[in-house]
Order: sequence, then structure tokens, then C-alpha cells
Amino acid sequence: MADQLRRAALSIPANIAEGAADFSAANRKRHYRIAKGSAAEAASYVDLMRRTGGPAPEALDALENALYEVVCMLTALITR
Repeated sequence: MADQLRRAALSIPANIAEGAADFSAANRKRHYRIAKGSAAEAASYVDLMRRTGGPAPEALDALENALYEVVCMLTALITR
């Protein structure tokens, strides 16, 4: 599960960077949507870790909050 979380987390900034470098608004939004999906996937792994006794709850809370902020940021980029 940790490996899946790591992969989803690495996908987020990679897709943000790829989208930011694109001149086409449609392609930018597509990459931001992919990044948002990866953030949602990462959040699901955090939830699973919480349910199965993973890392300390404080660490999971911090990660969950960071993912929430990323999703909010990406939602704003997609809708503008």
C-alpha cells in the first residue's frame, strides 16, 4: 500500500508540471484533472492506512490535509 501511495503522490507534481508547461488550455486542464485523480487515489490509500493501523494518526492527518489543499488548488486551476 505504501508503494501505491508513493506512486500516486509522485504522479501529482509530475502532471502539474506537465500541464503548466503546455500552451493549450485544454491540455493543461487534462493534466490537472489527472493530477487531481492521483490526489484522490492517494487520499484513498491514506484512508485505508488509517483503517488498517498504518502510520501514526497525526502523520495521516497531515497527509490528508495536504492532499485536500492540493485538490482544492487543482479544482481552482481546472475551473478557471
